[in-house]
Amino acid sequence: MQRKRSTLADAVEGGSTNDGQYLPTPLPLSSRGYSVVARVSSSTSNVITKVREVASGNMFVCKSISLQNLQTVKAKLAAQQEVAILKALRHPNVIGYRNSFVVEESETSSMMGAQLVIIMEYATDGDLREKR
Repeated sequence: MQRKRSTLADAVEGGSTNDGQYLPTPLPLSSRGYSVVARVSSSTSNVITKVREVASGNMFVCKSISLQNLQTVKAKLAAQQEVAILKALRHPNVIGYRNSFVVEESETSSMMGAQLVIIMEYATDGDLREKR
């Protein structure tokens, strides 16, 4: 029997069964059509990786956010708003949104838990801090 995939709203509103904080690690994204190229950065709440879309060969950035770390209503709302804002924005000076999805806990290692994944354009020229 195949499990129904959660929506972003279901996932971030679901709450956590664990009080601990987990550092997410790069996800196995091959089933979603992406291969991980390199880790770009990480924090206590997310990991940024450079990924290649298998079908096109194009590079993107993958931001994975541990849903276990979204303990408060404010944090859950912020995750939903980030995706909604990225989807709506279309401007040459803003990194473009490509896709988002939830990777269920059953698809990850048990320590990772469920992850919100946001795929965005890859800035080949670096970030604004590098331009100073």
